[in-house]
Amino acid sequence: MNPEAARIEMLVESVRHLKRMGEYEKALVILHTEMDKQEFEISKWGDAAPWYYEHAAIIFRKIGQPEREIEVLERYAALPKSSPTIGDYLTERLKKARTRAAK
Repeated sequence: MNPEAARIEMLVESVRHLKRMGEYEKALVILHTEMDKQEFEISKWGDAAPWYYEHAAIIFRKIGQPEREIEVLERYAALPKSSPTIGDYLTERLKKARTRAAK
């Protein structure tokens, strides 16, 4: 496993562990740091990984912050993508979050 793959695996496991422990703020710090990194390096990688945005949105919904859930999903939606189908499920999640917020 290359160093970047090992780093990502460790990061994902850390976020999953923190979510299980209810340490949402700590998980969000990790996720936002990685989202910033992904966006900074998007020209190198081609696409930002939707996983980080998805899990930040999940946490925001869980802690009752629908406006922040929508914000993080909109952040992902605004990113350039190499294919229009990348992260489609997040587009659907954004539509549902907006519908819930409008009620």
